[in-house]
Amino acid sequence: MNKSGITKLQAILIIVVVVIAAAGGIAYYFLTQQKPVEVVEIVYWEFGGIGSEHIYMPWLCEQFNKEHPNIKVKWEHKSWMEKRDILISSFITGTAPDIVSQDTGSLGDFVEMGYYVPLDTFPDWEKVKAIFVPEVIETVKYKDHYWGVPTYFDGAPFLAINVDAFKKAGLVDAEGNILIPTTWEELIEYAKKAQEANPGMYGFLFPVPTYNDMVMFEAIVYQNGGRWLDPETGKPVVDDPAWKSVAQLYHDLVHVYKVSPEGVIDTDYYKCIMAFLQGKAAMALGLTWFRCIESEMNITTPFKWVSTLFPINTGKTYPRGKYPTVSMIMDPTTTFYIISASKHREEAWEFIKWIALNGYIDRYGPDAPTGVPILGRAPATYGQWKNQKWRELEPYLTKLYEEGKLFQGAQGIPTFRGIIELLEKHLPDAVKAVILEYKTADEAFRDLQRAAEKIVGAE
Repeated sequence: MNKSGITKLQAILIIVVVVIAAAGGIAYYFLTQQKPVEVVEIVYWEFGGIGSEHIYMPWLCEQFNKEHPNIKVKWEHKSWMEKRDILISSFITGTAPDIVSQDTGSLGDFVEMGYYVPLDTFPDWEKVKAIFVPEVIETVKYKDHYWGVPTYFDGAPFLAINVDAFKKAGLVDAEGNILIPTTWEELIEYAKKAQEANPGMYGFLFPVPTYNDMVMFEAIVYQNGGRWLDPETGKPVVDDPAWKSVAQLYHDLVHVYKVSPEGVIDTDYYKCIMAFLQGKAAMALGLTWFRCIESEMNITTPFKWVSTLFPINTGKTYPRGKYPTVSMIMDPTTTFYIISASKHREEAWEFIKWIALNGYIDRYGPDAPTGVPILGRAPATYGQWKNQKWRELEPYLTKLYEEGKLFQGAQGIPTFRGIIELLEKHLPDAVKAVILEYKTADEAFRDLQRAAEKIVGAE
């Protein structure tokens, strides 16, 4: 018998109990430990934008990340002027992001290259679509699919008017309200009178050398009955009176009516609006984002000014094109897209959907939740149009919207493969040649027609 009084069987049983208890304790420890959350990182590139937007977008990412511990959205800002090259290079090098926000003018180019994912294939797309004014959401449609989610739209062509300069020139009605030019003839007449009554001030300024400047030119062309491509044949139709008349108007404003300086060929949209806001012009061509530049530069403009739609060509002085008038072309230049190279498409959509369905696009404007107002961005959603601060800042646009006239005859910015090259290079060259009198409008747009046929024909 064992001196300890414990039999061999008892000892074995004790060892078994100890082992089971230890194993149970170890198992309980591992079972009760919280498993680490697997975090999916989403890379979001914002192309362009203004300072207040560069505050809002990272703030949105931060709020989303707090509410979604399994997803981390990383915001990065990228150059607007280099957006095309940057995105194409990222596909070549395998460094493409998951999400980008940029314009709709390049939508056709990037869809044709296979860079975007159609968003109408994701759950809850119809809920997202429903918050938008129909005309605006249609700008992200291409070849029967919706590819993006806008946050606002930039509309063209628009006209900024110095109210004080107009009143000094006597350009007012019986009630003392300024006269708004509604035709090209009135634009020229009012520019001449305002320039004469306000020494040191040009009657009208317009920009020329960059992509954005040519979007404005293109918008006037569409308003004037022109098109890049014939809707039925898909062939270029730029050797046309609609295009040549706008170029001729630009030329005549400088050389015939002398209400615009020759330096416009080197004046981009930013310099143009800055000059207007500094009181150097009675009127200026632009888009709906005049107040973006005003707020970005923190300018306190020493005069009252308003913006409205650019006047229409009646055909009396300058020929019109054969296609229906497009009152305004719209380009939501901060539109969310999901990149086809993304391995996390569902999570990317979750972020975009969260922004849309939680009121963050509705608050993209003067009442941004960051406390830093975003100004000069035309409303894309029904909620944005209800914002009282926007309505007070833009009474003319609000009036047109309420009367159902703002979107009447409006359409999305033209988009097709090759259009960016035409807008960045060939169209500015043609317009400059006419203004500088190197070529006639007929010659310049005959050359542009050849270039367009070559580019579009290469599709």
